[in-house]
Amino acid sequence: MADEREPQPRYRVRPVTTPVAPAAPASPEPASDPFLRPEAEDDDGYDPYSDRPADPEPTYQEDPWR
Repeated sequence: MADEREPQPRYRVRPVTTPVAPAAPASPEPASDPFLRPEAEDDDGYDPYSDRPADPEPTYQEDPWR
């Protein structure tokens, strides 16, 4: 009759968790830096440097297709 029972495991698996260390508080950056943007500012993809005019091309080229 002992052979009719299901075999019992010899070990028990238990979940193990490792606690995460708390993050260090970030030091506030100075507000006078002109390159810092507010976090809530919408990034619309505008590139202020794209408004610069292109380099002037020469007015006369002897034969540009040759």
